[in-house]
Amino acid sequence: MYNLLSARETKLVNAIDKLISELDKDKTNDQIAKGDYRLYDEEKFDPTGWLDALRSGNYKQGIGHLCVVNDAEIDQDTASVLSMDCSYCCLGVLLDITSNGWFDEDSSVLYEIEPQEDEFDINYRWMFNEMLHNAYDDGQGTLIGYEYADEMGLFEIAQTVLSSMNDAGATFEEIASVIEANDIRSIIDLANQIKGI
Repeated sequence: MYNLLSARETKLVNAIDKLISELDKDKTNDQIAKGDYRLYDEEKFDPTGWLDALRSGNYKQGIGHLCVVNDAEIDQDTASVLSMDCSYCCLGVLLDITSNGWFDEDSSVLYEIEPQEDEFDINYRWMFNEMLHNAYDDGQGTLIGYEYADEMGLFEIAQTVLSSMNDAGATFEEIASVIEANDIRSIIDLANQIKGI
């Protein structure tokens, strides 16, 4: 018998069920076809820093993009960023702790849009989201670039599974438990735990 699930839990369980079904049908994925269900190569990738960051409470969770600027304080005279409030996908947290950051310090993009007010307006939000790519993302700000992920030892399937979980409402703690298990099939355990079976 299932527990009464919240809207978030229902959405997450449905997303996990759909993901499992798609993975079962995907005979083209060499990794799954070989029976390898790992998210990362443990000889190349140590997830400790990522797990710590996800569990730290220092990152606000977001969906759809690696990192989205919600608000920012901008020096009106120099158009430089004084502080930012961002939301991160679980993969954005990894990129934030492993790369050189989200901005090119020498970028003149900050000067391309004239500040309208002392407030963070829609023009700045668009500008920052355009800039919130870094040298290691997929060029659209939604996944880590495959070359960089491969270099780190993070398998392609991990990005599919983890970004789907993130966008379906899994908490950073739930995602961290799957990363820690280093087994895609652990999402089944998570779904069953949520269902109370």
